[in-house]
Amino acid sequence: MNIRKENIGDLHEMITIELVPEDYQSQVRKSLNNLRQTVNIPGFRKKMVPIEIIKKIHGKSVRGEEITKLMENKIFAYIQENNLNVFFNPIPRTDKVVADFDRDGDFSFSFEIGLCPEIKINYDDLKDVVIYKVVATEQEIDEKVKILQANASTFSSTETVAQGDILLVSVFFQDKEFTSTLRLDYIKSEEQEPIIGKRLHEEMDIDTEKMFVNDYARSTFLNLKIEELETAPVNVHIKINAIHHQEIPDIDEKFFTEMFPDGTITTEAVLRENIKIQIEQMAIPNINLLYHKKIMAALTDNISSTLILPDALIKKYFVEVLKEYTLETIDENYVEIKRTLILQLINQQLLNDFNIAVYQNEIINSIYQHGRQQYFGAIDFLDEEQEEQLKNYTKEIMKDKNNITHVYNNLVLNKTIQKLKETLNPTVKEIFYDEFMKEVLDFSVQKTVNTKQESDIEKQETNQE
Repeated sequence: MNIRKENIGDLHEMITIELVPEDYQSQVRKSLNNLRQTVNIPGFRKKMVPIEIIKKIHGKSVRGEEITKLMENKIFAYIQENNLNVFFNPIPRTDKVVADFDRDGDFSFSFEIGLCPEIKINYDDLKDVVIYKVVATEQEIDEKVKILQANASTFSSTETVAQGDILLVSVFFQDKEFTSTLRLDYIKSEEQEPIIGKRLHEEMDIDTEKMFVNDYARSTFLNLKIEELETAPVNVHIKINAIHHQEIPDIDEKFFTEMFPDGTITTEAVLRENIKIQIEQMAIPNINLLYHKKIMAALTDNISSTLILPDALIKKYFVEVLKEYTLETIDENYVEIKRTLILQLINQQLLNDFNIAVYQNEIINSIYQHGRQQYFGAIDFLDEEQEEQLKNYTKEIMKDKNNITHVYNNLVLNKTIQKLKETLNPTVKEIFYDEFMKEVLDFSVQKTVNTKQESDIEKQETNQE
């Protein structure tokens, strides 16, 4: 057996495996003898078929199977033994095959491989990337306090509509009628005036397009999905069937006793501080994601300008093997393909640099904790039955490889972000939530623009060639 490698382009190699009969004959004989023990041929007793007849009938197919297996094993062993970091699986070169499976003889098979370039990350270049800290505003805290007060509210039936009431109404339009709930806090303040003061059983016409604060409020009233609002009725007639007045409690000792019976929160100052912490902590996952995306974008921009890839092989793989593109469409999509591959290389280099690994027990624990949070919330201690439910839930989730891959990727991402923050010690910039969301949107838009510009440049260079 002879294996040789030759360069055919930038990081683009061709590996040729040459076999002589001595490389495969013994395995072919073994397989034919095994087949002789099981094959049924009329006129012969089982296991007594002459080997020459087995060779005549099955020799070609068995020879082909064994040589194919040997060749595939050798190509992957060669890659592993020589520490070749390759893109994709080797691509067979059908035009280079020398083979006649009808008889023992010499065989030759060739494969194309693309070598991954070496990437060195300069972490000093990333220290200018800031990480945000969302700061809760007093308005946001006020809104959360109001929600807590609303949750502690009591309701009473009244005869006259007042501010903040919830109405049970019959809705009429054309020849249709249905019952709905009309919340005054879903109605624009200037549109509430004609309703406030109305009495039980009174009727009135309303304009559903003008009245509600947003599409969600309107769709809720009309019992429709938001995407169905285009064909929804605009002007309807309503009749008030019931008026429920919401009694908002004061923030006093009774409120704290009922809402926080464990005694952890007993004053409004502590409540507001607790809410502030919750708001700011809820933003942390998105803050980390944006930080990671900015790091990866900076690395991709820096590395892409000088990095050489086996472009010809990559395009061939997506066209001929994956069949995701054609020769006519591959170039217009290649910038995004190339950027994705570079991101994968950078991700792998980060894992190598930071020695990041994820173990099965971490995946199991992550699934377990997710199930616990989803089904049992903040309960501190679970009984035996609940523990058994969680174990069964975890086993069921683990049966699907896609679930395992998803959890694995999340754990890798979180570990990578943590290591980046420890290594780079980024500057923390305080920001309000609305400003942060604008930053997220602006980054996404800019990334799209940059990719479009790169694609246009790539097309111009291809046309010039």
